[in-house]
Amino acid sequence: MKQVVLMYHGLYEDEAELQTRVSAEDRPYAVSRAAFRRQLAMIKSSLRECPDLEIVLTFDDGHISNRTMAMPDLVEHGLTGVFFITTEFMREREHFCRVDDIKALHDAGMQVGSHGDSHRFFDDMDKQAMRAELARSRSELESASGAPVCSLSFPGGRYNAMSLQLAEEAGFTELHGSKPGINDSAQHKRRGPLKRVAVRNSTGDDEFLQIIRGNRLHYTRVVAIQSAKQLLRKVLGNRLYHGLYKSVAAFR
Repeated sequence: MKQVVLMYHGLYEDEAELQTRVSAEDRPYAVSRAAFRRQLAMIKSSLRECPDLEIVLTFDDGHISNRTMAMPDLVEHGLTGVFFITTEFMREREHFCRVDDIKALHDAGMQVGSHGDSHRFFDDMDKQAMRAELARSRSELESASGAPVCSLSFPGGRYNAMSLQLAEEAGFTELHGSKPGINDSAQHKRRGPLKRVAVRNSTGDDEFLQIIRGNRLHYTRVVAIQSAKQLLRKVLGNRLYHGLYKSVAAFR
């Protein structure tokens, strides 16, 4: 059994909504609702044709469109998703899910997971800060959803050995990163962060089919690009690298 884990963020209905309800740095990862619906149809078709394939849909950050668009579309197609919520965004950021939205996601059969409290990168934090991020996020999400929260997605896909240890100690049994690739049974046995592949604003239908069907050439190319980005991030550091990303995203 091969497992493809897709990483979404926000959705939008039209260009006006993209410009007014999605921040500039998030727009490269925002997917139109029309494209999302086509992708769900392709997922259903691929699952019927490939019995050894598992496709998991995950959503990072907690944009309000997760509840207003993604949730009803998933229900309509008989699918579920894992929604990783940044709890500070839930409390303070405009156009993001609130407590009632988290409860609605859970009640609709979706899984609610943590995306940290502040969206800080875990490999930038000391042990005390990591523990606080994990504890506050999990507590607030369990209170909001009324259910245990055992899944964690590392913001920016960034973590280190200490954050993996503390996440396990905090009770998170399923971890997600952002390293692209296909998961297999060996990956699950290692208990490390699962590989995920990002679905972007620019992801066309042909590319999406290559992603969900595990096209080796496509993944080789994606991994090479990711490796180059990781090298640049190592040279610049998280702060400078993320600042460069935001500057580039603003012009897209």
